[in-house]
Amino acid sequence: MMLTTLALLASVDTASAASTLEVCASCTYTTIQSALDASVDGDTVLLKGGTFSEALTISTEVVVAGAWGTTNVIDGYGLAANVMIKVSSDEVVIRNVEISNFGTDSNGCDAADENNRAAVRIGNSQELRMQTVTVTGNCAYYAPILNYGFLALSSDSEISGNRGTYAGAVYNRGVLQTWKNDNDHSVTISDNWGGISGGIYSNDISSPGYTPGTYLRDAVFTGNTSLSHGGALTALDEALLIEDTEFTDNEALTYSGGAWYYGGSDTLSHSGNTYSGNNAANSGAENYHDADSGATY
Repeated sequence: MMLTTLALLASVDTASAASTLEVCASCTYTTIQSALDASVDGDTVLLKGGTFSEALTISTEVVVAGAWGTTNVIDGYGLAANVMIKVSSDEVVIRNVEISNFGTDSNGCDAADENNRAAVRIGNSQELRMQTVTVTGNCAYYAPILNYGFLALSSDSEISGNRGTYAGAVYNRGVLQTWKNDNDHSVTISDNWGGISGGIYSNDISSPGYTPGTYLRDAVFTGNTSLSHGGALTALDEALLIEDTEFTDNEALTYSGGAWYYGGSDTLSHSGNTYSGNNAANSGAENYHDADSGATY
């Protein structure tokens, strides 16, 4: 009984230690990074409205959230940084925030500039959940989001109008999952441009701590453009699951206007997906190409 009571008291103490650190022009913390530096595991960094032009390193297990009813933008215009948001911790959540304009300045966008690596980078064995987040107008050498760990996209998040030399939305080298909760879609990926995939490019590097793979449910890919492989999705040498996902009006110069897959010894599962209006300009598969089996449609 004594041990049980002590355990309960310890759990209460841990829960009560969690704090909300507010960020705004008149708050104790006027920058997001100053609040992050003061945070401990379990805290919430609450953005109370504004545009924040800063590079961030998240090294505690925190929630970074925009207060409901406010507009919060993490803006990378003219920012001198290789990465705008670096996730270096487990159990990080970013919610109700816009992430925009990384890799852009008065000269516009140069996706071939290796100094502009990614707007968001998740490190090896680190975890990030993005909920009701908009990622737009970014220009990155790898992709707007570069994942080496675990990335989950949900709650009607949107990745649109970005450019990347490898991928227009996400370059996944770890584990990527999407789910919709009670929303219409998990994520909408639209009007992005990428060299290997206009949307998501997944390529297995056996990220430490995870079995790499891409698991897409209830997502929407529309209007994305790629120079090669898949206009919306390219998956190479890793497990791929696609369920109840829409591919509409995506385009690639070769291989597949919608999705392109080569898994080697890894597994492929797809069901309940819809394809329409996709195009591979140089006689590739209109909607889908499985390079393992040769199946196209």
